[in-house]
Amino acid sequence: MTVIHEPRSREELDALLLPRHLNSHCVEVALGQGAAEASTWGAGAPASAPEYARWARTVEHLHNELMAAGMKVQRRNPQNLPVWIHVDSGHGLVVSSGDPYTGLSEGKSPKTRNPKGARFLQSVSPSGQASFFSVVAESGDTVDLDDMWVLLYHEAGGRVNAELSSPMGVEGERIVSWTTRILMPPYDLATNAFSFEDGRDEQDLGFIVTRRA
Repeated sequence: MTVIHEPRSREELDALLLPRHLNSHCVEVALGQGAAEASTWGAGAPASAPEYARWARTVEHLHNELMAAGMKVQRRNPQNLPVWIHVDSGHGLVVSSGDPYTGLSEGKSPKTRNPKGARFLQSVSPSGQASFFSVVAESGDTVDLDDMWVLLYHEAGGRVNAELSSPMGVEGERIVSWTTRILMPPYDLATNAFSFEDGRDEQDLGFIVTRRA
């Protein structure tokens, strides 16, 4: 089963993100800077350039914001995979582009957009159960990352949809299922901000439980 949270306000979103050593402002800035970077590339650029540049800029600004916010996370790059770790909790965070179902509660479960390297996929076992890898902290101690999260994003129709989700299963070289999904409000490229007033029913409980496909 997958638990899907749909916070209706910034306060509700931050209440879900802060236990994962993240906040809405960090994500908002990173998504906006990534989208701005992707928009600078024209038709003459290599086909992969805009999305790679978006990912790189998103990682850069998420890192800067996490450090400025004092989230007490450390940055590591095992096999060139940017990952933020919280030593005491074993929390890990990585960034990935997603498919068109990213950030949506209805439809299929989102997938990572591109095949991922072996180091990334060590966070999910072939049987569909979470497994974990270790990184070396600043102290030199080994930290077992037993609480992995992926910040997924996908741009379409003048907005960036995003979610923070915990991986559960893989198919080929893509993560395809999740234990928990925290859906962000759409990031509006016209206003350069999350749009919390998106017509959701104020009587909703704020989360949905769905069965795994």
